[in-house]
Amino acid sequence: FSNPTNQEKSRIFSEKAAGSGTIIYSKEEPNNEGEYETFVLTNHHVIESCISYKKDWDSLLKRKVEKEQFKIPHVEIFSYVRMSNVDSSNKFKAQIIAYDKQHDLAILKIDSPRHFENVADMIPEDDIKNIKLFTEVVVTGCSLAHEPFCNFGQITFLREVIDEMDYWMTNCNSVFGNSG
Repeated sequence: FSNPTNQEKSRIFSEKAAGSGTIIYSKEEPNNEGEYETFVLTNHHVIESCISYKKDWDSLLKRKVEKEQFKIPHVEIFSYVRMSNVDSSNKFKAQIIAYDKQHDLAILKIDSPRHFENVADMIPEDDIKNIKLFTEVVVTGCSLAHEPFCNFGQITFLREVIDEMDYWMTNCNSVFGNSG
């Protein structure tokens, strides 16, 4: 993400976990003037306790199938005074739109027509090649369900492979609970 200090800071609450989230989209709905759709990126393990599976009869397939059932996670959005002290927060119900357990990602849709101004800018795929060692990074998280706080650092390694997936390593403190 570019310009992380200008992003909405949010905390996600699920049945058994809490973590941070990043608003990645907040735009007016095409056929609903004045109403906005807002999506938040978080980690799958933060909302995993909101997902369960139940065997149920599918009359079309004529057999029992496993169906997903979702409990409602909540997204808390923080407002700041001079980007220093939390002034207030608003908690919104959310819907789990998509998740990927293997990549530990989830997308939530906030249940509100409200517009959120501070949306994270994704780094365009063509610009990823410009990421070098010592590129500055920021980790923002809600460690142990606290209000969001930031840690600054740099990219320290670009080719870490874990479980056949590529990762960048940083020297930012990313403590327990920064998930999201």
